[in-house]
Amino acid sequence: MDEQCNAKTTCSKLNCTQHCAVGSNGQEYCSCYQGFVLDSDNITCNDIDECASNPCDENCTQTTPGPGYTCTCEAGKMLDVDNRTCIDCKDGFYGKECSEKCICKPENTKTCGNVSGICTCRAGWNGTDCSVDVDECKNFANICPDNSDCTNLNGTYLCTCKDGFSMSNNKCTECSLMAFGENCASQCTCDFNNAWSCDKRNGTCYCRDGWQGVNCKVDVQECSLKPNKIMQDHSKLIIGLGIGIPLFLALIAIAIIIIVHWKRSARKNNLDDSDSDRSPEGSEIFRSRLPVRYGGWGPLYSPWGQKSDSKFESSYLGPGQNTQDGWYQEDSIPEDKQTDEFSWDFMRSMKPKDLTFEIKRPVADSLPNPLYTSLQSNIDDVTV
Repeated sequence: MDEQCNAKTTCSKLNCTQHCAVGSNGQEYCSCYQGFVLDSDNITCNDIDECASNPCDENCTQTTPGPGYTCTCEAGKMLDVDNRTCIDCKDGFYGKECSEKCICKPENTKTCGNVSGICTCRAGWNGTDCSVDVDECKNFANICPDNSDCTNLNGTYLCTCKDGFSMSNNKCTECSLMAFGENCASQCTCDFNNAWSCDKRNGTCYCRDGWQGVNCKVDVQECSLKPNKIMQDHSKLIIGLGIGIPLFLALIAIAIIIIVHWKRSARKNNLDDSDSDRSPEGSEIFRSRLPVRYGGWGPLYSPWGQKSDSKFESSYLGPGQNTQDGWYQEDSIPEDKQTDEFSWDFMRSMKPKDLTFEIKRPVADSLPNPLYTSLQSNIDDVTV
């Protein structure tokens, strides 16, 4: 009887974690599914880390257990068609995988933040969705040049030069001699031989004397004008001169009166400041050995008061000169008496060169003789 041998098809010895197979030689071995790798023990199957090779552009997430991985992008980006590369969100979308839609007004918006969705508005617009117009004329001072008007528009503004001016290099320039009106687009019709000027705003012609009419081409017939008409034409000039000249003269007169009054007041104040007490002991009109003479009032006296330096007495007194209570008589009244005026020349001639004096002006017209009242009076009784 013949014996039949059958091939071995199942494992009886190995305990594989996933799959066990028998070779043609009857030897058993273990194998793993896709996404797994056999361990060194030749029995255990370990999951393969497919993200270890950085297959994704940004983020890679391993599928566990088993084969495969998933690529993802940061907020503001999305996967390209290869499911690995990250690209920016398309206009109008933002957020994770660009799944959110922007609320910005596209025509007024510069950009929509691809991460946060915040709208960046174009110039002239404001608001969270860039739908609010900015009034540049109100919010920005001097946004338009001089001699122009500002008009607010949606998202912008317009500067328009006033009549009589035109825009040039962002400035409103006055019209030329022959032009007027808006943007200086109109031409003056004045005859400039007979006209002073043309109004830059409305083109009105201002005629010279002797001419009239819209264009200053009509001659004025002065000879045919009535006297009353001529007087009316010059009435303003006559009235102006009649009022202006007297007013001018009155102002001059008032100014002169004010100046004279001020000078007199200043002079009076200077006189009032002088000391009324002129006694040798009280006023000290002359604080050093200074001779005193008042015209023809009498002998010449010099003070030797308590405040004077007594050493001068012995050095200045001469033979026959008398002293009483600090005063000494220098000489008698000269035969050619002086007038009742204070002699400054005499004062200068008698003043020692090495001494300094303080002199106060006496008020001779309001007080009696400051030295003595008669030639026979005692010097002790002299009052100032």
